[in-house]
Amino acid sequence: MKLASVRKHFRLFALASFFAVLLFSLCLTNRQQPSVTVAVQAADQQHTVRAAATYLCTAGGQATGGLTAAELDFDGSDVEIINCTFIIDGTHSFTNLSVLGTGVLTQTATTTSTVTRTSITVTGTTVVDTSASISMVGTGFTQNRTSDGAGGVTTTGGATGASGGSHGGQGGIASGTSGNTYDSVFQPNDPGAGSGNNTSQGGGYLKLTTGDLSLAGFISANASPGAGGASSGAGGGVWLIVTGALTGSGTVSANGGGGVV
Repeated sequence: MKLASVRKHFRLFALASFFAVLLFSLCLTNRQQPSVTVAVQAADQQHTVRAAATYLCTAGGQATGGLTAAELDFDGSDVEIINCTFIIDGTHSFTNLSVLGTGVLTQTATTTSTVTRTSITVTGTTVVDTSASISMVGTGFTQNRTSDGAGGVTTTGGATGASGGSHGGQGGIASGTSGNTYDSVFQPNDPGAGSGNNTSQGGGYLKLTTGDLSLAGFISANASPGAGGASSGAGGGVWLIVTGALTGSGTVSANGGGGVV
C-alpha cells in the first residue's frame, strides 16, 4: 500500500475514533448530570401531602392525621404541630418537637382490649406554646378496666359500682370497690384505670425524654370527668425526663377525673 493511502486511512480512523470518544463522553456526561430535578414528598393515610423533613399540621383545629407505632416516616426530623390536633402512638424519636398556637399532640384512646402508650424522645428541644398542649386526657383504661401488670388490659382488680378508678393511689369509694393500685410512682408505665359505673376513662400514658423543654402550655394525662358528677377514672402516667434546660410557667398533671368520689 502506498504511503499516501496509509496516511489517508489513518486520518479517517483517527477521526472516527474521535467522534466515538466524543459521543461516549456526551452519554456519560448526560448520565452523571441529569437535567431533571425530582422533589420527593410523602402522603399520610388521609392523603395530606407533607414535606419529607417536617410535618406542618395547620388545619385550624381539625384532626388531620397521625403517626402509628409502625409509621416512622418522620423519626429523626423536626416535627411541628400548629393549630390542630395530631395523634402520635407508640415509640418515636425526633430532632425537635414544637406544639404551637392551639396545637394538640394526643394519642389514640385505649380500648377494652388494647393499651395505647406514647413514648417520644427529642434529641433537641421540645416547645409547647401557651395555648398548646400535649394532652393524653381520658385516653386511659375504660370502665371497670385496669392494668393486668404485663402491659395489657383486664377487669380483674378494676373498679366496680360507684367507685373511682385506682392507679398509684386508691380511688374513692361510694359503693362497690375502687380496684387495685398498680404501677411505679417514679417510673410509670401505664395509663389510669377506668371508673366503676361511668364512661369516664382514666388518663393516658406519655413518656417524654427531651434535651430542653420550653413549656408555656400544659402536659396532661388527666382522667375524663365523670358524667353528671358520677365516679371517674384515675389519673394516667406522665414520665418526663429533661436532660437540658427546663423553662416556662406551664403545668404537668395526671389527675383523677374529679367525680363525686
